[in-house]
Amino acid sequence: MQADGTVAAWGDNSQGQCSVSVGLSNVVAVTGGGTHSLALKADGTVVAWGANWNGQGSLPAGLTDVVGVGAGEYNSLALRAGSVPVPRLLRPVLQGGNFSVLVQTLNRKNYALEFKGSMTATNWCGVTTNSGNGALRLLSDSAAMAAQRFYRMRQW
Repeated sequence: MQADGTVAAWGDNSQGQCSVSVGLSNVVAVTGGGTHSLALKADGTVVAWGANWNGQGSLPAGLTDVVGVGAGEYNSLALRAGSVPVPRLLRPVLQGGNFSVLVQTLNRKNYALEFKGSMTATNWCGVTTNSGNGALRLLSDSAAMAAQRFYRMRQW
């Protein structure tokens, strides 16, 4: 996937898995199986190309509101917005007054890193907000100098 939302593919194209659909744009995530490829567009629709021996390229009718895609050797999958899993914080690191954490994002979802100074505090303070794109995003607090901070990440 390129920065402008278009897709470039190369390599073994014996099953058309590198023959990207002409005019494909507004792509936010791509994935490839053994002999097929999928693209997730910003509007939540999916495009498939390549081999379809096992139906892996036959998109279900009415497939919309997709926030994540995956492809295997003989299968494809789409995660729809109504079935969104609870995100997990990955690899939290505190180093030199900077706290950072990775989160697996979903397309068309937003993520905010928030903190409070004690467990009994009632107000959370926002540090950073990022839009999801179906990939890992780094959330960080460059002012993590306090003796203690309690973090959470919100998704909406």
